[in-house]
Amino acid sequence: MMLDLLILTDSYPPLLGGGEIVVQKICEAFGAHGARVSVLTPKRHGIEFDASVTEIECLQVAGVRIMDPASLYRQLKKRKPTAVLLMGPSANNLSAGFLSLRRRIPTFTFYFGDLNWASWPGRMLQRPFFRWLLPKCAIVFTYSRNLVVSLVERGVPADKIVFSGIASDLPLFSEPVIDRDNAIVFIGGLGRSHQYKRPDLLLRALPLLSDVRTTIRFIGGGDSAWLKALANSLDVADRVSFLGVLDEAEKRRLLRRARALVLPSPTAREGFGLVVLEAMRCGTPVVVGVRAGAAELVDRTGFGATWAGYAPADLARAIDTVLNFSPVEVHGGFRNFSEISPEFSWEKVSPLIVGRMNAALGRASAS
Repeated sequence: MMLDLLILTDSYPPLLGGGEIVVQKICEAFGAHGARVSVLTPKRHGIEFDASVTEIECLQVAGVRIMDPASLYRQLKKRKPTAVLLMGPSANNLSAGFLSLRRRIPTFTFYFGDLNWASWPGRMLQRPFFRWLLPKCAIVFTYSRNLVVSLVERGVPADKIVFSGIASDLPLFSEPVIDRDNAIVFIGGLGRSHQYKRPDLLLRALPLLSDVRTTIRFIGGGDSAWLKALANSLDVADRVSFLGVLDEAEKRRLLRRARALVLPSPTAREGFGLVVLEAMRCGTPVVVGVRAGAAELVDRTGFGATWAGYAPADLARAIDTVLNFSPVEVHGGFRNFSEISPEFSWEKVSPLIVGRMNAALGRASAS
């Protein structure tokens, strides 16, 4: 019987992140195997799918980013999918998972990173998400070994968790650039809804760096007024630029010339960070929080530095470590990454996801 896969995901921003790209690649991979793939989302912003995606439908309540549960239930009843895939932890996917499991539809989920569990929506979602939904899913995929540990600590059965990895299609440069700009780069959402990425910590670390010529380039969408006000109050506005959303070619050019990519989030809510792979492929070292998904990649390659805590001075020390890398250290880290880069290809990751889901569905149909 042909696989009829229904994917539920929250939204597609103009600047594609790791979650959106994973959706694309899963659609392509299952489509190549003759599956019917549909996507339900409360909001769609310019993502393009190939012909493997049969249908994209938006379900939203009064224009906000919440799926209408009644409409969602009707969709599940009408479509009768073979399997449901939930992309990430959210209120939408909690309700979707409840409905799909109630209809005895095999349900899978991707866990990208922690929600803001300190917020009131996070507190409401945490217990049912970890205690009820994830243990009942056929497979919980994650692309961070740090998150595997986090899930087990929260009571998700280890035999339900599959480390899938994540990938980048960017070609690998032959060698890193040595003569670089004085800029470090931050890539991600800048609005207050993305405060967990802590671009403000990066601003506060800037005046503490040993090289006063260092500048920051912020790349990403969202209302950056609060960050501009902070830059003014710190008297570093002349060393900071906000470039907005850039096309992939320009983003890659800036990454290639930057002295470092810095993702300062100190919490596990920062998943893997696909831009970390992109930066390393461009030959640029990175700085990430020790609890971020990409910390394991930095540790394996030595192509960057990790930091812990919430103090700007600690972040500044980690950035200084990378800014003071010698050419030998930069080339060594890049060489280490180049040797393991085949692990981070969609040719490896996509078949793993498809194979594990098909195997789980085969076991389910046989039982």
